[in-house]
Amino acid sequence: MSERTDVLHAGADRDGVAGRVWNAFVRWFWRFFRHRVPPEVVGTAVPKFGGLGLGGAFVVLVVASGLSFVFLDPLFFGLFSGIDAQSKVRLLEWAWIGKANMPLYVTGSVALLLMLTSLVTVVERRRVQIAQLASTFGFLFFAIAAPGGMAAALKQIIGRARPFMSPQTGYWDFQPLGGFSYASLPSGDACNAFALATAFGLLFPKTRFVMFPYAAIVAVGRMAGDRHYFTDVMLGAILGMAGAYWVALWCARRRHVFNIVDGKLRPRGYRVLRRPGTA
Repeated sequence: MSERTDVLHAGADRDGVAGRVWNAFVRWFWRFFRHRVPPEVVGTAVPKFGGLGLGGAFVVLVVASGLSFVFLDPLFFGLFSGIDAQSKVRLLEWAWIGKANMPLYVTGSVALLLMLTSLVTVVERRRVQIAQLASTFGFLFFAIAAPGGMAAALKQIIGRARPFMSPQTGYWDFQPLGGFSYASLPSGDACNAFALATAFGLLFPKTRFVMFPYAAIVAVGRMAGDRHYFTDVMLGAILGMAGAYWVALWCARRRHVFNIVDGKLRPRGYRVLRRPGTA
């Protein structure tokens, strides 16, 4: 037994509620982080990008982003410049549904509450059911937080001027760490919206027909409101989808929330949530 394991098990002989909670936490901790699926199985669920692989896909993305900078950013900026100010405000208000604050507060709070509840639940089946729900909400939280946090850092480091600055700066003005006005690339709201859509789509495939149009509305609203260029929302959307999928793969390797079946991610644990005796 390693030193870390010894430290965690130091309270295993405690009696009463505190001891039971500690023992349950130790079991949960090691089950949560332990790898249970071989890397080669996980690899089957990694997108192949038409045989290009991750490296080839990255090169294609860089080239496509450069072309988008040159041709699509001026095109879409010109299209949205013709919208009247009142319509811009309304579209921007619609885009506020892409803010990550509320989804993160809800999923994080519910996941934490369910996890703590499962630690003190005595009935085994009920404890497993609550833990499954906690894992699901935890997945939703990290599927948004991981790519969203990366987008928030990248946009400050890159420092691209927002469209409402373009009359003074143009499309190619960059000031790293320049604050809100220079935090256009990538779009954080588009990243959050597409991450949430991807996460829900993986858990509940039928919701894709609702969630991805919602994410597209967020992206359009951010462009119409002169907050982002086309390239910004495009890269934000890609980052959000890739980040949420990576979190799902991380969970699948530990057999949390997802299984890998025939090279595809499949939600797991639904049978646990059913009542005994139901089909």
